[in-house]
Amino acid sequence: SSEAALVCTKRAGAFFPHRADYLFPIDAPHRPRDRHSQGWFGFRTSIGLVRLGGQEVKLTMCLNAATAIAVGQDRERGTLSLRRFMEDLMGKRVEDFTPADEDRLSRHPSMRRLGLICRAKKKKQNFKAFEPSNGFCRAGNNVFELQDGSKQSVAQYFTQLAMQSPELGIPLPIEDDEPLVRMHSGKRDIFIPLKCCEVDPFQCPPRPMQEEKDAINKEALMKPWKRKDKNIQTVRDIFASSVGGG
Repeated sequence: SSEAALVCTKRAGAFFPHRADYLFPIDAPHRPRDRHSQGWFGFRTSIGLVRLGGQEVKLTMCLNAATAIAVGQDRERGTLSLRRFMEDLMGKRVEDFTPADEDRLSRHPSMRRLGLICRAKKKKQNFKAFEPSNGFCRAGNNVFELQDGSKQSVAQYFTQLAMQSPELGIPLPIEDDEPLVRMHSGKRDIFIPLKCCEVDPFQCPPRPMQEEKDAINKEALMKPWKRKDKNIQTVRDIFASSVGGG
């Protein structure tokens, strides 16, 4: 059996691939600086029985291009760090956040369960809160107990992990005063150093602006040749693994 060639997000009956070449710039010049949104190509599929020729009936799949808005990437650097995302949202450096700023940020609609890619974590995490004014939310102060009964700080844990597994790309050093991000994680929240967190570009913003919606709706009215090209690209990407990438 072959593995699926595309990881996708399903939204409104359409599938949107987690690949950078499915993102595209949108014409929304009046967006505020904190908006990094991009257009996102996807596809809709339907399956039915079609009678071809004489009496022969075949199972067929119909595929058509779709568009949506994605949180997107940094338009200059590619990956979008959580630090940059929060600083653009608040209009100031993280180091200048007051406790009131932290509370306002954590309640902001754009931050609500924001999907994050975190070094050393295989699964995508979801933002819960950012409160470094609480001493416990600093890498050197947040201490947890290991299975052998010994204790280790978050700073020590990530530093040790970075040395043991350099392929994870954990940025060093992890200082004791490094702010921690609180993540939703079942019964117990987890804490990740801020410098290890990037915004997952492949998610839809909770409250898209009207200008962004208008730009996407305009893009959806694509020329027939462009729609055909996108459909062919998607078919190739979907079935790449089953046909040897051809």
